[in-house]
Amino acid sequence: MTAQAQSELLIADDDPILLGLVAEGLTLAGYRVRQASCGKAALGLCREQAPDLAILDIGMPDLNGIELAEILRRETQVPVLFLTGHGEQIVVDKAMSSAQGMALGYVLKPVKIDSLIPQVQAALELSQHLNGLKCRETQLQDSLSKSHQIDLATGILMERFHLGLSEAEEALRRQARSERRKMADLAAEIIAASDRLKTPLRVQQILLEQEPGGRRRSRS
Repeated sequence: MTAQAQSELLIADDDPILLGLVAEGLTLAGYRVRQASCGKAALGLCREQAPDLAILDIGMPDLNGIELAEILRRETQVPVLFLTGHGEQIVVDKAMSSAQGMALGYVLKPVKIDSLIPQVQAALELSQHLNGLKCRETQLQDSLSKSHQIDLATGILMERFHLGLSEAEEALRRQARSERRKMADLAAEIIAASDRLKTPLRVQQILLEQEPGGRRRSRS
């Protein structure tokens, strides 16, 4: 299956002739295309199923492309390309800024299909790249958050039981292994328990068994 066949486009324009020509050209290029003759209809289609890219006419009368792009940014994070007959840079700049990062470019009318197709493909590739960056950023933030929780829980054990760093880390690891849980999940529980001025009994027990063979560690 080609990349085009996997990508769904939404085209919104109040000019039925232009709408039909653009939709036909992109369909022949292999894209799956949905059409909307006004901004409100386009919004409804996006809410039903978000497309991979929305191609929006700036000058639609009921809900123009700028207003629609702003709504889509808030609700669906759908990337957009703008269609515009305006040559004024101020209009284009307003359209691009309205989507705050979700606007990937604009196309001047009259639209030439041969020129539009590579623009659409470039916008889809850019959208995929940006989504990948966002995904990696989210994963990094999640990893940093979990690492912070483990460090905080280790510090709580060190303070509560007068342990050294390595002892506290080992206690946390052993307890996580014994319960077949992730260290970050156990750390979050210890932090929550500490907030309630309680320490889970099973953590207390594992702290008394630091030496091989299950012997109790001596308490001074």
